Amino acid sequence: MQIVYIEWLDSMGLGGRNNKKEAMEAKLLLVTTAGILVGEDEEVGRIAQDWWTWEDGDGTRPEIYREVLVIPKKMVQRFEIMEVPVEGGDSGEG
Repeated sequence: MQIVYIEWLDSMGLGGRNNKKEAMEAKLLLVTTAGILVGEDEEVGRIAQDWWTWEDGDGTRPEIYREVLVIPKKMVQRFEIMEVPVEGGDSGEG
């Protein structure tokens, strides 16, 4: 299983009334996310909060992910992976 630490830029909204100066001073928000790497492709990384698997009664072991966040790679500032062994099941990679 791969655990990831990601720092990435997210959009930010200004609530209420704002003058032009305030609106022009608004910046992207640097966000820190840590979780289970579900998978990635050229455009995005998919990170889950939780993962589990169990015997499904038909001989399969489905992998279940909860609270999956899709992060655009163009916004990633820092990306670190840590390998963690998983006992009694698949690695969780997919």
